[in-house]
Amino acid sequence: MENHNVFAGAFVDRIGERRKDSDWLAEAVLNVDSCFVPVWGDQCLVGGDPLAVVLLNREQIRSVVEDRELIFLGLFRDRPAFALSISEATDEPFRELGEFHDLRYLGTVLPADEANLVAHARALVLGRASEVVCGVCGSSARSEAAGNSRVCLNDDCRREIFLASILRSSYWCPMASGACLGGRRAGQKAATRQLLDSSNPAKVLKTQCAVRFTKKRMFASARCRITARNRGHFHPR
Repeated sequence: MENHNVFAGAFVDRIGERRKDSDWLAEAVLNVDSCFVPVWGDQCLVGGDPLAVVLLNREQIRSVVEDRELIFLGLFRDRPAFALSISEATDEPFRELGEFHDLRYLGTVLPADEANLVAHARALVLGRASEVVCGVCGSSARSEAAGNSRVCLNDDCRREIFLASILRSSYWCPMASGACLGGRRAGQKAATRQLLDSSNPAKVLKTQCAVRFTKKRMFASARCRITARNRGHFHPR
């Protein structure tokens, strides 16, 4: 039987066109049907028997986080869904509702749609926390698009950092050692597999990009050497 990645799937309708619609987002945050996924450090909240993801309502998160710090995930089961980041330096919150666990455990107990939701929330929370400065000029970057991107504050740069890129076709298979086997779907070009630190999905993406870039440079250099050799003026470098 083919192995199934429980975190993969299109269970969250991300409706990217709403990320910069401030009026719609303001209404969605106050909507009684909206749900909020708490991420404490890098762990997500589950409770009940059988275990299920705990989705908070507006009143439950009012004293924990400000509206501007929420990250819009999309529509989950036709309900606006947001992620909220809670510093791991604080005491574990919402103990009366359940317990926080990491993805290695949640992937074994949650249904596919809920596992996909918490993975999406965790990735964006960690991605936003890691991309606080512009990778091009080093200037500070502010949160934009309902927490889904950051924009460099340097007027000469203004680079936009898309946090959702950490969720693109890359996947991570958790390992007992705390590392993660990263790669890409079968059939895609430039497939790479390497052991990565799974605690920071943004670092995973950057490492994979660096590997792919290095491979391209190596292949290009090899083609140049072969061409030079065939023409009789090969210069090893």
